[in-house]
Amino acid sequence: MSNSQKLAFAIIEHLSSQLKSGAIVGDSAESLEVSIQCLESVYSINRSDPAQVQRLKSDKSLEEIFESAIQTRGGSTAAQPTEEDRAKAEELKNEGNQLMKSEKYQEAIQCYTKAMELDSANAVFPCNRAAAYSKMGNHQKAIEDCQKALSLDPDYGKAYGRMGLSYHSLNDFQKAKESYTKALELDPGSTFYQNSLSQVEEKIKGSQEQETRPAPGGLPGFGGLDLGSLLTNPAVMNMAQTFMSNPGVQQMMTNMMAGGGSSEMGGAAGIFQAAQQFGEQMQRSNPELFNELRGHAQSAVDEHLLENGNQDEDPKTDDGDANPQ
Repeated sequence: MSNSQKLAFAIIEHLSSQLKSGAIVGDSAESLEVSIQCLESVYSINRSDPAQVQRLKSDKSLEEIFESAIQTRGGSTAAQPTEEDRAKAEELKNEGNQLMKSEKYQEAIQCYTKAMELDSANAVFPCNRAAAYSKMGNHQKAIEDCQKALSLDPDYGKAYGRMGLSYHSLNDFQKAKESYTKALELDPGSTFYQNSLSQVEEKIKGSQEQETRPAPGGLPGFGGLDLGSLLTNPAVMNMAQTFMSNPGVQQMMTNMMAGGGSSEMGGAAGIFQAAQQFGEQMQRSNPELFNELRGHAQSAVDEHLLENGNQDEDPKTDDGDANPQ
């Protein structure tokens, strides 16, 4: 009887919400209250029992379940919209598009929602609403609307593209890759989908490399430059000892320790000069080792810039499709 009890609970919740909304009043409200009490009695439901409520409550409301069932069947059980409804829905969509251009995203969402209520079989409306949710940063809602659009039109490339954008914004790069791949299959001429797919593939690759990169000895923030290995390299240590035994260097360090650098800037300049001289000596005495270390350092810097690069190039700021349909 568990499923029947869950269904009865969902019906009771729906009827109770109707009463609370004030949409039903007078004798009708009293009749509804009696119906709720009868259902609670027949199915042994006590809404004051938190444990029972937790066990019987569904993730979605009865209305959401009903709407989902209708859309899954392509709207075959729902009343077909009249021509007047379709025309009004199209007007609301166009109004929403204009509001999007004015960056009035909340108002645009309201227009698209009304259009969906008039014509629930049109995949464009939820897809456009997804764009508005995305602009507001509500990417989970955007994904749900894209999925709704795809349940109506499985070959809707734009819905896959917008879903990819939202997954990208949520840093779910694998799902973003899947969405962009499908969008590109349906719209192979889109440079935006191609560029976006390339970017998420690079991020997936970077994440995988970061996971396999050995952590000990690495320079924080610049993985790949192993300080541990550098400081235990005999050639480097020998050069460092030779450099530090140079009388000129010793004198410079003595001046710094004695306050010869009269300010923090002066001290920093002295350290920089010492480091520069050390690098020049290394380049003269062992150019092969110097070039190898310089290559490691450049690779580390390039990797850091790739991982923390220019945000203006990130497609999360724009879906490449500013104008809804």
